[in-house]
Amino acid sequence: MKLCTICDKKIEGTWCKNCHRFVKVYHLSDDIHFNASHDPGNDANCTYHTNAGMSGMSANTTVTRSTGTTRPQQTYTRTVTSTGGASGTTSPSAGKKKGKGKLAVVLIILYVIFNLIGALIPTISNCVGALSDELKEGFREEEEADNPFAETPSQKDLDYEEKLAAMEKLVPVETMKEAEYEYRYYDPRDIVTLGFACDDAHFDVTVPEFDEWLEKNWTDEYELEEGISEYSNFYYEDETGTWLYFGLFRDYYVTGEVSVRVDYDTATQELHRFGFAALDKEDIIPLCYEALKEFDPETDWTQSFFKRNMKDALNGETDEAITFYASDKLQIDAQINEGYYSVAFYPAYEY
Repeated sequence: MKLCTICDKKIEGTWCKNCHRFVKVYHLSDDIHFNASHDPGNDANCTYHTNAGMSGMSANTTVTRSTGTTRPQQTYTRTVTSTGGASGTTSPSAGKKKGKGKLAVVLIILYVIFNLIGALIPTISNCVGALSDELKEGFREEEEADNPFAETPSQKDLDYEEKLAAMEKLVPVETMKEAEYEYRYYDPRDIVTLGFACDDAHFDVTVPEFDEWLEKNWTDEYELEEGISEYSNFYYEDETGTWLYFGLFRDYYVTGEVSVRVDYDTATQELHRFGFAALDKEDIIPLCYEALKEFDPETDWTQSFFKRNMKDALNGETDEAITFYASDKLQIDAQINEGYYSVAFYPAYEY
């Protein structure tokens, strides 16, 4: 049974009805009637009920009780009367009055607090709402700053001299100079603000449009690599002229056996080239044929003819790229790499 550590009364839980407070408790075996009324005939050695035991106590006796548990012994001071009763302790009625007074004070304090909270709820709600909107806007701005390639940028209509002048305003992250040439490499976040394409050839397709095409034709679930993994943005200049190249790469994977890589313009998101790679060439032939029809819709190649030519290109023993398709719109190269096969698509370039 549980006993209050203050008044030694039986309690349920940790609330003492006698002391009117939450208290620590200690446990006694149910066959021990500590400080409770019981039949002394069953407790021959109980000094609480036997006359011999009571007569041996003085008017102010310190009684040390052991609870029979691992709880340390505690010393209690009591004033004992000759009839075996205890006096000089706080009576239950006095304890109740004191407890009621404290309870009333607590209730008044809680009432005031609840009323204050009720009055402040509209203000708190408005402040939290405004703070939430401000945080969302801040997160949105931070996300857009970290991902400057989320939307397709609009292109600026500039002549080549104006483009070179815009490049001169940027600070390169690295510069390589030799006698005849100079390379300047740039952070992609600076290039994306230019708004004009580089000098390399481009498909008339942007990354979001390619993603949409890939969703329709790649039936397996794939994983898109997050963040900027690789980039190559440079301004090349030599005695004969200049060359601007803005390149970012985007990778897609299916279960580690098939992958797609897109090389696109950092400033405009137009595709420079894209390719498919697989451990088994059979896994990418259907996807390559769909790409052929998408990027050269006027082709007269059938699927069986395309498959035969692609297999012939991938059955060699060299690791050199073999061009097995070329038109005025598209060029397709196949290559046998170490442990996998790859096929790359390029736009036809007019020199």
